[in-house]
Order: sequence, then C-alpha cells, then structure tokens
Amino acid sequence: MNKIIDKINFSSNLHKIRLGLHLGAYLEDYNICYYPAVYLASGLDLEFPLVLRARRIIMIDPIFQDENNINKILEKIMKYDQRMPELKKINSFHHNITFNFDFGFGPEKVVVDLFAKTYQEFEYLSPIGYIIEFNNQLDHGLYKSELLEKLILNGVIIDNQESPLRHKSLSITDILFPNDDLDDIERRKAAGLGLKTLRFSQVPFAIYQKIRNTSKLLHFSYHE
Repeated sequence: MNKIIDKINFSSNLHKIRLGLHLGAYLEDYNICYYPAVYLASGLDLEFPLVLRARRIIMIDPIFQDENNINKILEKIMKYDQRMPELKKINSFHHNITFNFDFGFGPEKVVVDLFAKTYQEFEYLSPIGYIIEFNNQLDHGLYKSELLEKLILNGVIIDNQESPLRHKSLSITDILFPNDDLDDIERRKAAGLGLKTLRFSQVPFAIYQKIRNTSKLLHFSYHE
C-alpha cells in the first residue's frame, strides 16, 4: 500500500476522513478518545481529531501566534456548537477552548488547546491517546521518544510519512528467509517494538497501535 504514497494528494481531507471513520470504529472499545490527541503541526485541521472522537485535542502549530487563526478555529467550533464556546487565553502561546459536540450520543464537552509552539518547544506531561502528524517536515512519529513514552496502551500513532520500519536494516531473519513483501516485513518489525500495524481500505499508509510497553520502541526512537 505504501508504494503509492508519493502519488497521493494529502492536501485533500478525503483520506483523513476515511481513516478517521475506520479508526474510530476500530478503537471504539479502547476508550482512547478520552485521552488527549496530540496533533503536531496541526494547521487549522480541527475536523480530523473530531472524526476520531477525541474529547481532548491538543493542536501544536506556530500559526496560532496569529490571532486570526485562533478566530478561524472558533468559527469552525461555532458551526458545531451554536452556544458561545468558552475561550481562555492562558498566555500568549496557549489558548484553551471548551465547547459541546455531538459524537452521536448527545452533546459532550470537548476541550481544545491551541499551542503556538513548535513540536520541540512543547512539553508533554500527561498520558496521551493519539500521536497525529500530517504533511510536515518533522521526523516520523516513531522517532519521538517523549511522546511514545506517554502513549497509553492501545493508543495510536498516525503519520502519513512512509514508515521508517520499511527502510530499517534487515534482521538476521530477513537475511536468512528473504521476503519481498514490505508490508509483512513492516508488520513483523512493528510487532518487535510492541506495535500492531493497522491498515484500512483506501488509506495508503499504516497506522500503529501500541499493544505493549517495550524498551525496544524507545531504543528505536532514540537511535535512528
């Protein structure tokens, strides 16, 4: 599937929506949606975390230094919650918005934090349910050790860059038993790190679910 990744127009939200709908249904029983979704270089894309049913959304992007972009997020929110959302300015780099959104079970409280910072400037303090990044120049989510350490069991890594697990040097097993199926190689390497590879129809990249805590995962993220 990843063979066509370079041909996909990710400026379109179509693949995000397909992924969100598939993933939301898949993760329904894990209660991940009640843990923060950390969205790196988020731009104004509030919709994708909402499709994932995230009740706490942390959007990290320097564009939120511009008050116009904060107002654009507010405009989106007011389409979902006609009552005035609650906006708090924590400091010049952090705005907090609380509003109601109906995920299909009646209105529920959603909290959005907008951080006008880069990924490197932001400090993660609490457990998180999702690591999300699309179309940015950052390293793949698998290289972000401080995030991976706080990702809860069954939490997911969503990154549309081609996975480094498809390019990592071959193991002795790969050498002794050659295999041209990159998807299979990727799945086995991910399993060795404590991850499950998730693939969905018409979504041309792999999503990883953390199924156990392993030192190998952090070792991989530190040493690449």
